Parts: sequence; structure tokens; C-alpha cells
Amino acid sequence: MRRILCLLAELSAIAIVGIGGQCNTNPPLTPIKPMGPDTTWVGDTTHYRTAAYSPDAHAMCFVFDWGDGSRYDTTAYWHSWDTVSVTRVWPAVGEFEVRAKAIDDRGVGSPGWSVPLSVTVHPPHTER
Repeated sequence: MRRILCLLAELSAIAIVGIGGQCNTNPPLTPIKPMGPDTTWVGDTTHYRTAAYSPDAHAMCFVFDWGDGSRYDTTAYWHSWDTVSVTRVWPAVGEFEVRAKAIDDRGVGSPGWSVPLSVTVHPPHTER
């Protein structure tokens, strides 16, 4: 009987997916505001962190948008509420908004981007 119930549950999930839905589709929550330096210099290595929660306990990767038009950086998969860290070397002077988005191992993304962290990047140091 238990095996029949499991089979019926699997067939129901397939049917739901087949008509456009997904089984267990709660998206990860929007990540917390990235943490890290809000002032840095061109060429300096900086580290930024964030975390998010998955209501379905799925592993998640994080996408960081640097706000400078460069490509996004994506992390490996992490467990819910693990703090992830990425490294950034800023290539240009300016004011940038760093934000993050979570995507779970099924490809379901958080409903939005995190609150951005404003970062000011100064010209490179001439002497250290």
C-alpha cells in the first residue's frame, strides 16, 4: 500500500509539472543585504557575503550583481542560511550598488534581489 501511495505521489508530481506547475516550489527567500566594505580602491581585493533561507531546504547558489555592468559572479551551491563569500577586485572608479539573488538547485530564484550595498571605489593607491 505504501509503495502505491508513493507511486501515486510521483505520478501526481509529474502531472503537475507537465501542466506547468512544480512540486515543492517555494522559492528561496530574498538574500540579506550583502556585507562587506562600502569603500575600496581600484585593484584592491574585497570580500562580500550574503545568506538566504530555502523553505524547502534546497541547496542554493548566489548570483552577485556588482552594479557596474560587468558579468555577474555565481557561487557554488550552499545549504540554507550558510553564509557565502565572494571576492571582487574592482576595475574602475565609481559608485556601485552590490546586490545578490538566490537560486535553488531546481532553478527556482528568489522573488527579487537583495537590498543593495552602496560601494564607493576610489582611484588606486599610489603608495601603500
